[in-house]
Amino acid sequence: MPGARSATLATVLLGLLAAPLVAACGGSGAAGGPKIVLEASDDACTVARSTLPAGPVTFSVTNTGRKVTEVYVYAQQNGSFSKTVGEAEDIGPGVSRDLSVNLDKGTYEIACKPGQQGAGLRTKLTVEAAKA
Repeated sequence: MPGARSATLATVLLGLLAAPLVAACGGSGAAGGPKIVLEASDDACTVARSTLPAGPVTFSVTNTGRKVTEVYVYAQQNGSFSKTVGEAEDIGPGVSRDLSVNLDKGTYEIACKPGQQGAGLRTKLTVEAAKA
């Protein structure tokens, strides 16, 4: 039964190779976490909630501006918000995309970068300890 075994092995390998590609596309969001609306315009970065519980979260990003934008979630590193926790790039005008991250307790910044330039329009985000 070498043929059946080879086919099974090929199927498993294909699944393993495809999994990261599917995960990178976003999809239904982070398992068990809230889905938060985030509106990125040419002059604002508006997050529906500024306080979240620790754990998985999905930001439902919509570009309402006229420029291609990117959205980053930054954690603190060496006294500044410079450690990238998650990112969604090349979001065209009128396009929506999910950005899923897993956040520990702490303070973060969400940066929307219209025109994909500069430090971005930043919004503080507080993540509280998960409730037991």
